[in-house]
Amino acid sequence: RLASRAAIEEALTHELVHAYDHCVQRRDLASPSGLACSEVRAARESECRGTFGGGALVDRLCMGAAGLDARAPPLAGPAAAAAP
Repeated sequence: RLASRAAIEEALTHELVHAYDHCVQRRDLASPSGLACSEVRAARESECRGTFGGGALVDRLCMGAAGLDARAPPLAGPAAAAAP
């Protein structure tokens, strides 16, 4: 159960990253490497927002190793505005 507005925004942001990765970036979320990279991005943009300085290094390491495009931009919106 999501008890607060922040928890709802975090969960929606996480799932919307997966939708973006699947629909726009055409990542295969059924493959282990595609799903792993999407999970890293989703966590970075929601649960871990503001924890690690930037996300470019994580994206390059994860997606580069999987042969995917690491240039997907970070998300903006309510979750980004709530970041410290």
